[in-house]
Amino acid sequence: MTLTIGPLPACLGALILAVTPPAATPSQLPPTELRGLRQTESFYPQAEWNPTVPAAESVLGFPLAERAATPEQVVECLKLWAAAAPDRCRLVEYARSHEDRPLHYMLVTSPANLARLDEIQAGTRRLADPWGLGDTEAERLIADLPAVAWLGHTIHGDETEGSDAALATLHYLIGSDDPEARRLREQLVVIVDPLMNPDGRGRFLKMVAEHRGTSPNVDDQSLLHTGYWPRGRGNHYLFDLNRDAILGVHPETRGRIRAIAEWNPVLLVDAHGMGAQDTHLFSPPREPVNPNHPASKPRWARLFAADQARAFDRHHLVYYTGEWNEEWYPGYTDGYASLRGAVGILYEQARIAEDGVRRPEGRILSYRESVQHHVIGELANLTTAANHRADLLRNFLSIRREAVAEEGPYANRTFAILPDPNRSRREAFLGLMRLQGFQMFEVAEPLTVAVAVDQLGHDQTDITVPAGTVLLPNRQPLAHLLAAMLEFDPRFTTNVLADERRELLLKGGSKIYDTTAWNLTLFHGLASLMLKSPLPPGVRPLVSLEETASAIGGATQAPVAWVIDGADDASVTVAARLMERGVEIRVADKAFVFDDRPFARGSVVVTALDNREFEGELQQTVALSASEANVTAVGVAGGLGEGDLPDLGGEHFQRMEPPRIALLGREESSPYDYGSTWHLLDHQLGVRHSQLAGLGRGDLGRYNVIILPGGRPDLPASLKEWIRAGGTLIATSSAAGALADGDAGWGQARVLGDVLGQLDDYELAVFREWLARQSPLPTTAAIWAHAPDSELKYPWQTLGGGRPDEKELKRRDAWQSLFMPQGAFVAARCNTNHWLTFGCGEWLPVLVGDAPMLMAKGGVEAPIRYGVFENNGCARAADPAEEKDSPAPEAGDKDDEVSKSGPKSRVGWAALPPDTTLRLRLSGLLWPEAAHRIANAAWCTRERYGRGQIILFATSPTFRGTSQATARIYLNAIVYGPGWGAAQPVRP
Repeated sequence: MTLTIGPLPACLGALILAVTPPAATPSQLPPTELRGLRQTESFYPQAEWNPTVPAAESVLGFPLAERAATPEQVVECLKLWAAAAPDRCRLVEYARSHEDRPLHYMLVTSPANLARLDEIQAGTRRLADPWGLGDTEAERLIADLPAVAWLGHTIHGDETEGSDAALATLHYLIGSDDPEARRLREQLVVIVDPLMNPDGRGRFLKMVAEHRGTSPNVDDQSLLHTGYWPRGRGNHYLFDLNRDAILGVHPETRGRIRAIAEWNPVLLVDAHGMGAQDTHLFSPPREPVNPNHPASKPRWARLFAADQARAFDRHHLVYYTGEWNEEWYPGYTDGYASLRGAVGILYEQARIAEDGVRRPEGRILSYRESVQHHVIGELANLTTAANHRADLLRNFLSIRREAVAEEGPYANRTFAILPDPNRSRREAFLGLMRLQGFQMFEVAEPLTVAVAVDQLGHDQTDITVPAGTVLLPNRQPLAHLLAAMLEFDPRFTTNVLADERRELLLKGGSKIYDTTAWNLTLFHGLASLMLKSPLPPGVRPLVSLEETASAIGGATQAPVAWVIDGADDASVTVAARLMERGVEIRVADKAFVFDDRPFARGSVVVTALDNREFEGELQQTVALSASEANVTAVGVAGGLGEGDLPDLGGEHFQRMEPPRIALLGREESSPYDYGSTWHLLDHQLGVRHSQLAGLGRGDLGRYNVIILPGGRPDLPASLKEWIRAGGTLIATSSAAGALADGDAGWGQARVLGDVLGQLDDYELAVFREWLARQSPLPTTAAIWAHAPDSELKYPWQTLGGGRPDEKELKRRDAWQSLFMPQGAFVAARCNTNHWLTFGCGEWLPVLVGDAPMLMAKGGVEAPIRYGVFENNGCARAADPAEEKDSPAPEAGDKDDEVSKSGPKSRVGWAALPPDTTLRLRLSGLLWPEAAHRIANAAWCTRERYGRGQIILFATSPTFRGTSQATARIYLNAIVYGPGWGAAQPVRP
């Protein structure tokens, strides 16, 4: 049986506003009639309602979907139905938001199914983990189990229709006694997640209420429909939760990941909204699609789409599939579910905030009608799932069996996470892997593997994997998801590349919807390998992840100092919190050894001498801050370094100044960049800071660090005086580009387009840095000669020679700019003698998009530049892992390496040093034109400005709250900047 949902009016223009307005006060005129605004029919006119299950109106106080229900009203409806029909539904709270709002799912099924939920859950778990599952037992489970369908709504808080559609769907599933409703409850366990982002929805509906007038408003440019900065899309910290499924940064996502893993749905719907003048989109997506999606995905997507299209056709609705929707990035909720074995379906409905919106053809799309479109799709999808219950379960099982097959596509690959002294970062990564449900193993003794590929793309043979390495075999039940998250370098097909290239050339913009790179080991900055072999013998399951560190170690009786090792990112957290508690700290700019124990540069030192006023409480204060960050503060009995290593009283232990932080927000800032910095300050540092709506008013002297996230900041002249007086100004992405604009007069760092006529000077700066790292010397005879040689060679004589004129360089730069990436990982070399690179190795993975190209020469330090120089004798790049989607043929290693030649050859604007290769692309699409533009530009610059300093980051260091490798440099700048790079006045 197919449920028929009430038809839309044949002529919407013939309808008159059906809602009775409140009685007008003497000063208020009633609204005039607005034809075509509302449909008043029931969502389910044929339903046979159970009188014991009340309608949503009894809670809302108005007809469902007359306007958006608040988060609190949604929860009250759920509780009402859970109490009214305990034999048909169960309400589960699965998470709490940052604002402590509950996130629930409502489980709806038949009384018989509800009575055996534990059995059903165990059965789906057995299908999900098919090791040793025989065909007979599998078929018994498939015959016995209902299919689990998950309906998710409003992950973007201002796409409000989804939650109201969820209430309409729930009321029907719980409250209807008609045959189709009973069949759906018998064949399915329907899990409805009505509100995936309660904080964003609450914020947006507050904006709607603020702009609600006495008359309906159908102009989608009105504040009633648009809201204002930061709108309601993101959660409390303004993150897009529909990118977080593989990242697990936020409590809303972490709870949902656990809930999905508990139920293993075979269908997952994710209901969204899009532009008000659009129509309705649903799956399947267009290319590119991640190659790790199961091979059966297109067939099921077409089947569900055909049934959904027929349901829309019955109501004379228009819709489309694909076009702009893609599934390359695996962190979307629907795509994430597909990688787990479900059929993932996306809805995008024309978004209406309230009342309705007048469309170009003149009709009004009402809020209620917009909600109904989601309801039509959901009932169509549930009907398809019920009709194909057994086949969906078989499909799920076949996906999981392929994942663990001995001869399957994932059988001969293992990801190896090498030991790392950055304990907190490593534990964060392994904690994410465990949250996702991946099986992990630990290497107890060193082992040798025949072939491995490193993150730079080099093939390595007969490599020794050290003890303490964590192994994730790709052959495991969640192989598709694991591969999508950890593959180093997935590649587009030739057709996708051709389409993208055509779009760039003809329209000047990319078709790619999201970042093309996201590897989790690169985001975390953890060295890893891809072993071209199955899980080796002799390894053991990884049992424990988090070990509580002893807060105090080493010498505990009257130590001269306590040291927190700077190799760990948590050392910066401890430093910030100690200073906030009034403790004086020092930070070492060079590695050192005290009491026979080595410590990395960037280590935090608390001396007893600096903190005599604490008397007997100093150790307890240090222990408290160390325990909060789960690190050990090591007491040392003496401050004499071994040999030439630093001594405690010397210049290498710099006293820090407590940061007083201000973060620019509101309309001048990107909500995403602002929100990710705010989240970093709150959750990684846990220190007080101020959020400012602008810099032109107020007393900037209250702060010694001001952060400008990406955006269009208004930069008053008073800000320059603040920097000159000793302030540290930090800017990211487009805000950094504004400061580096040659016409702005801020410092000496510039963007590439402003210095095309001075490239020789910038090229020489790159060469000087390379020479300093190589430390080459003239011959001994030349150094000690009593008479100088008549010929002296200069560095620029080995550089790239002549250039085109400035006009031609501008043409080339404009051409290269067309091809800037949507998001690709590149390797960046680090100056390991600079304080900003504490916690970094020789190179750093950086996610690059269409960002400003920062240029640095004399007077501007560039501690991190794009590209890693390798001697031409280094191992060549490895071929990528075998791919399932017929990738474009590659012309050897040249594209990845950019160039490999002798002196006088240039990559972009800078010459290669003699006998070197510039290694650049790590993962994602980086066109050759963009590679030449990016190579050797600075990702981070630092320069003196009066007594203060300006620090620029070309891209966001806190991308989606998960780029921990680059976030460390950001933390160094924020916490250590006032003490290291700026001159602070001596305190009385």
